[in-house]
Amino acid sequence: MKRRVLLLVGVVGLAGCVDGVAIPRPPAPTEAGTVVVAFESLDALWVIDPHADEELTPIAVPPELEANAYAFALPPSALQVVPGLVQRPAAPLRLLPATMWSASAGVVDRVLTWSADPVPRPAPRLPLPAFEWSRCLGGGGCAPPRPWDYPYCNSPCPEPPAPSPPAAPTEPEGGAWEMRDGEPIVTAKPDVPCEPHAMQSFGEPHCASVSDCAEDWPAAPPGVLPVVHVDAGAAPGGDGSAERPYRDPADALAMARPAGAVLLRAGTYALPAHLTLEAQTVVGACSERSILQTSGDALIIDASQASLRDLTLPPTHLQSGALTVARVEGTALDRALEVDAGARLTAERLLIRGGAEGIVVHAGAEVTLEDVALEDLTGDGLRLLGGATAGARIVIRRLPASAALRVSGAQATLQSLDVADTAAPVVLSDGAEVRLDDVVLTRTTRDTGVGFLATDSELTLSRALLYNLRGQSFDLREGTTASIQDLVVLDNVPVHHRETIELGRACRLDLKRAFIREDHEGVVRTSDEDTRAVALTDVRIQARHVAPEVSTVVLIESGSLLMRRVRLEGGASDSVDVRETPQPVVLEDLDLEGGKIGVTVDPGVDVTGSRVRARGQLQDGLLFTGFGEVADTLQLLDAEVSGSQGNGININRPAAMTLERFRVSGCASTGILVGPRSSIALRRGEIGGNKVGVALDPAGYTTDEDLVEEVRFVDNETNLTR
Repeated sequence: MKRRVLLLVGVVGLAGCVDGVAIPRPPAPTEAGTVVVAFESLDALWVIDPHADEELTPIAVPPELEANAYAFALPPSALQVVPGLVQRPAAPLRLLPATMWSASAGVVDRVLTWSADPVPRPAPRLPLPAFEWSRCLGGGGCAPPRPWDYPYCNSPCPEPPAPSPPAAPTEPEGGAWEMRDGEPIVTAKPDVPCEPHAMQSFGEPHCASVSDCAEDWPAAPPGVLPVVHVDAGAAPGGDGSAERPYRDPADALAMARPAGAVLLRAGTYALPAHLTLEAQTVVGACSERSILQTSGDALIIDASQASLRDLTLPPTHLQSGALTVARVEGTALDRALEVDAGARLTAERLLIRGGAEGIVVHAGAEVTLEDVALEDLTGDGLRLLGGATAGARIVIRRLPASAALRVSGAQATLQSLDVADTAAPVVLSDGAEVRLDDVVLTRTTRDTGVGFLATDSELTLSRALLYNLRGQSFDLREGTTASIQDLVVLDNVPVHHRETIELGRACRLDLKRAFIREDHEGVVRTSDEDTRAVALTDVRIQARHVAPEVSTVVLIESGSLLMRRVRLEGGASDSVDVRETPQPVVLEDLDLEGGKIGVTVDPGVDVTGSRVRARGQLQDGLLFTGFGEVADTLQLLDAEVSGSQGNGININRPAAMTLERFRVSGCASTGILVGPRSSIALRRGEIGGNKVGVALDPAGYTTDEDLVEEVRFVDNETNLTR
């Protein structure tokens, strides 16, 4: 039996009963409409004829019904239905009262598929009545945590919780920073230039040899037999014993059985350009004393569960099979280590220093890295062109002209990544899917260097420290989704004024638990070309700008915005500037201190806010500015604006504002300034210590009867003016 959870209910609206709760019918819009609702189970559809006064007509749902599910995007101007998984709110389902629906209509196209149909049948264009969050909030209700996910309304709204500060980032397991008095202190050790044949592992303060040198013959791994010996200084005609070793490793490999071991004394050994290893283990005295060379540009290897240990390798190309390299140094002319499609490489304690590229992984390869150091290269350090890569404890140093980690169309999971003194630490493109945990990026070598440059990729980043960069931290370009948590960004001083995090078209950002202290022009900026969504949760930003006349801490030019438990300190111009985006804006536990303006909202933006505090702004605390033809919906619950050198709340465009449970105090000019063609409702608040409490434009629509309800005016020079 196939059954999905999509409902197309009614011609005008939804009525019926779900989980024992009555669902009322919305008022009929000016033209016929249909409501789309998703539930976990359904047994019948109800159809309403808007032109006939009759009871609902139930229609049984065929058990083989196949229909795609919807999630919801809900700007107040229109109900938009977008594809996605069914999402049921964690809280019990709340009703959608008729007062929340307006007569305006959006339009959506969707295809329904019945399993009995040989070809899917397109559904007609469906005009939808709009759902307005302001009606929910104005009726004493509360929006859900992310109101664009699911259309339900908490009613009645509970008493407001106390404002909560943002949570501090979780400290990484390997150090990098520690929290002291609510602020991070860098504890990552600076890199130490190592002697030849020594490397610095992630989080270690000192260098250590790549491998320990054997005094005579190296030991074979336990259980690996038989053993063949090779000595570069041996006489010709040996038999592979310790007393009469081979002189040429090719002879030893030809005689060694599969699953056996070839032991190399200290020396330099010549290999052919193409080497085949049949489950053999080659062990040198140590990486600095047992050195392999080849007659070609690179040593081409076809391996079958083979292993190379305690050696220095020439440029190596793994063409096929599975190979393990351990306690090994690699040399690079063009690239030190290259892995072809279908091959599998495991590297354990690997040092590549000098030359061009470090490690190149082609599509279809599988690579596992553990304790790797890539240093002093003229090209990329680790370049992944496809396949899957996993790794831990990777240190990349001194790549002045290229990328430390470049991933194109590949999947990579890396833990404990330390990058310093590179032109571009991390570059992602072409559908890359990258998960990074425990990351330190520092000291880019170019003025335009970017910590993370991503295009059409998916980035998951946790426990990361970015500091002393000369450019921006994140440049997220077209089609990129970034999920970042436990982030610390400190003391980057860009040569060119750029945002810490910049998002392009069709990008999404979910940032949780972050501390950012920057001298950038701004911290978060979206593109004006349809950025999808920005969510900031538990974020603290100390903005120390170098361009006070232009800098904005958070600039949203398109896309939806969620800010929850965010504190912004300083800011030369606007702390939060929301441009003409039609997507929802939700501000919750937003704490702004200093700067020119706390929040600026342009026309065409509908704002829902709770527990918004703006203190000590040089101009206005909250500014709703510009010239718009359509009145915006502005809803603030539990707001506090104080100490502004200009106005507390300034509405100078057509807007319908509801301000409930609020306090506006200590403003040098006007506590609440309402411009023409605007209306405001003030409920259960206090306006005190301002030059003017409330100033209404004479051409405004606000009437005294609609203006105040349980509002106290205290110590204003003038309480109300028109």
